[in-house]
Amino acid sequence: QRRIVMPHLLKTCVVCEVEKETVDFYKCAAKKEGLSYKCKSCDNKARLSWTKANSERHKKSLRDRMLKSRYGISLKEYNTLCEQQEHKCAVCGCTKENNNGGIHHLAVDHCHTTGAIRGILCSNCNRGLGLLGDDIESVRKVMAYLEKHNDTTQENENNRKYA
Repeated sequence: QRRIVMPHLLKTCVVCEVEKETVDFYKCAAKKEGLSYKCKSCDNKARLSWTKANSERHKKSLRDRMLKSRYGISLKEYNTLCEQQEHKCAVCGCTKENNNGGIHHLAVDHCHTTGAIRGILCSNCNRGLGLLGDDIESVRKVMAYLEKHNDTTQENENNRKYA
């Protein structure tokens, strides 16, 4: 099937200087005709080049956007929370350097019902709370279980050592 191209649906990219269909250009509300002056291919190459040249800035920007979309806080606010907790998990006290066997960001702990931020936790403590459904009674039951079996565990280890 032959495709008919209407002349008014063509635009020339200012970078590669190739005439292309308007669908090959990103929309841009700031431009008079509503399309970017670069074609998608040239625009993507420029974005990739900028990302490589500015990798740290790009990573911070991505982290900032993720924190804003998930928790409603900026990277600056996250860093302030970390400083208030001396860059340690609010539960176990580990730092991001010894968080789950490697260097990881400390997680933002929040109430899943209200969205309120409670603190900054290591990934293990954050997952543990999440797996327990953030339920205080479940945490108490786990504590009781560990307390009950603490002596038994010690006895089993001693028996294995001296058997």
